[in-house]
Amino acid sequence: THNNGTIILDTGNAGITNTGNYYNLTTTAGTKTLGIDITIENNFIVSGGTFEGATFTITMNGPLWNSTGGTFQHTGNVATSKVVFTNSIASPLVIRGDNNFYNFEYLRPNGLINFGDAQTQTINGDFHTDGGAGTAIELNSTDQGTPTRWNITFNGSANIFNTEIYNSNSTNPVFPDATCNTLNPPLSNYNNNINWIFGIPVLSSWTEDIDGDGRIDRIRARVDNLVNLSDTFTGFDAEVVGYNIDRTLGDNGFSIGGEDYEFFINLEEKNYLDTDVTPFWHITTNVNPAGLYGTVGGRYVLSKTDWDTIPPIDRAAPSIGYTLAVAGKDQIFVHLSEPAQAEGGGAVSATDFTYNGAGSVTGLTSVTTSGIGVSEFLLTLDAPITADEIYSQTTINLVNPLNDNTILLAPVIDENPTIGAMAVADTTLPASNGIARVSDLGLGALGTAQDGIFQPVFATTDSTVRDAQGGTGSIERVEYGDFDSSGWLQDEDFTLQISLDSSLTVPNINTENVSLYWDTSVESPYLMNSMWLPVYDPPDLIIAPVYPFTPYPPTPAPLFFFRDFLYDFVNYPNTGVAPEKSADSSLNATRTYLFDASDPRITSGKEFQFFLRDSNGLIYARLSNPDAADWYRSVRPWSFLIRDIIEQEDRVTILDNVIDPTKGEKAELQYVLAKSGTITIQVFNLAGDLIDILHRGRQSAGEYTTAWDGRNRNNAIVARGIYFVRFTGPGIDQYRKVMVVK
Repeated sequence: THNNGTIILDTGNAGITNTGNYYNLTTTAGTKTLGIDITIENNFIVSGGTFEGATFTITMNGPLWNSTGGTFQHTGNVATSKVVFTNSIASPLVIRGDNNFYNFEYLRPNGLINFGDAQTQTINGDFHTDGGAGTAIELNSTDQGTPTRWNITFNGSANIFNTEIYNSNSTNPVFPDATCNTLNPPLSNYNNNINWIFGIPVLSSWTEDIDGDGRIDRIRARVDNLVNLSDTFTGFDAEVVGYNIDRTLGDNGFSIGGEDYEFFINLEEKNYLDTDVTPFWHITTNVNPAGLYGTVGGRYVLSKTDWDTIPPIDRAAPSIGYTLAVAGKDQIFVHLSEPAQAEGGGAVSATDFTYNGAGSVTGLTSVTTSGIGVSEFLLTLDAPITADEIYSQTTINLVNPLNDNTILLAPVIDENPTIGAMAVADTTLPASNGIARVSDLGLGALGTAQDGIFQPVFATTDSTVRDAQGGTGSIERVEYGDFDSSGWLQDEDFTLQISLDSSLTVPNINTENVSLYWDTSVESPYLMNSMWLPVYDPPDLIIAPVYPFTPYPPTPAPLFFFRDFLYDFVNYPNTGVAPEKSADSSLNATRTYLFDASDPRITSGKEFQFFLRDSNGLIYARLSNPDAADWYRSVRPWSFLIRDIIEQEDRVTILDNVIDPTKGEKAELQYVLAKSGTITIQVFNLAGDLIDILHRGRQSAGEYTTAWDGRNRNNAIVARGIYFVRFTGPGIDQYRKVMVVK
């Protein structure tokens, strides 16, 4: 039907095969399918039924496209399945209804399209608008300024240039060219839009541990690989949840990455191993003119208020956190920064490691596992580890790489990116980074397994007159084997002597190279499982890579074996620790340290704890339970107690008067003589029988100590019960009670 320049297709299904221009074209019912390209000079209305564009092109020169009463669709899905809007009539173009376009094109300079409010335009192919430089197109809503918006869904591509978008809701993120919505810096959702991104989005990011010490030290962020980023960060800032940005690096903590489309967020390393952590982050500030932007087009990288970044990917490889070994044992304890497995999957095994000492790795026993990965394990050797090997820092080597998982996600960049586009990759500890000394602490050797290569021999106060007759031991002297908090000294100046394991054959080793570090009553923030360490800063050991591998990203950091502290073994170094007070070396095998009781930390009630450290930076400690299967959990400092003595009547004082002789316990007696005289110290039972004589003879005025070990004069342990120590001297006759238990 032709009516006043209008073609009305009103009944049935039909194909349109007539070539020509239509002034007004209306369809009211049925399905009408194009069979040829057409041009509409004025209005196109679908008031009922379906209009199918098929594989043909519609050129729309008029001001009104309205499919409110019916359906328009283009299902041909080829390049020619297209509607070309020209709007040659000098008035805005209005598009109403829910339309399914394949290819949509509008290239009119200074053109304007108003889309129907709350109506959806679906683009299954390409959406292309470009008004030209200085003559931008405007895409807006028919009901401007209200809460409603026109909707658009992109199932294909968006090539949007020189266009200003207003009042629109995109159902998925869309990234117009830098020539669109030219606010500087441009923001997403500018002009009342939703999901229109007018800046440069961060497409992916990942964590890195560039020095290989098991702690993440930066985040690498990446934008589209067609973007060249400016190297300006004065107006730029970011926030990383749970981490501080290292403002001493780069430009206030930021720098351009290995590629022009990457940038680094440099982090302060934590005091613990964290290669498995992926902290959320976002840009908080990016302002004109000194922010981070693309050098072509001037678009700024988007901040949090504009577009939230995706969380970073774990790209920090597992690291050997610390190792422990004991001279005389055939085991090496290894602690990783996170659970790991063999490259390509499977359990970590003994064949993944070699040892450069006398023994060879013959077995691996898992200690701590998580899923299919192991984070702690024991390596078993076919020969005991020697003190020489620990002192010389003999190394273990990882010969096969380890992964922190079989499949991890790493970023890839697409020229038409989808947010969060990923590819399969892994995070691998290469064998060249898997080099560690056999033990990060010196443990074991001389005398017993609990003591170290360097170990204490005795500690004694300097003012006490020693008892040369009778008795056993002294409350003023801590002997070898009692540096486990069982021994104690009075709050007086004291001397501490250490010795060197005589089995060591390493050239030029002697006690002159050893420093002593100590503290008392160490504060809880420094403690982990009752263990702490002083400042720990051994010389860096840099080892060249020996394993050929292609790292990701393709610009790797230098490879280091570098552990400046036993992170996750203790909390962090006790920076308040005191070095040695003073020291004298009498022989290469011994060294004596002098301590002044006027130091406020050496007071009654404190526990004096200390470590030894050699010139190579290795710290020496003891094992409290060397024979346990989990001996690696019992590393402790050497220690003894500081106590003041509360004197009893006539200055004859009994200490530790409940003893078990079978455990080597002693009742200790301290006494002070005001004048010279004959002294007798005897032990009796309840029946009055003489059990032992601890001292008989003349002594000068002064302070003395002696002890009873719960034995009789035949050196046999006495029966359980109550005993009395009788002390007689000039003007003194005192009894002190002792209870023997078993």
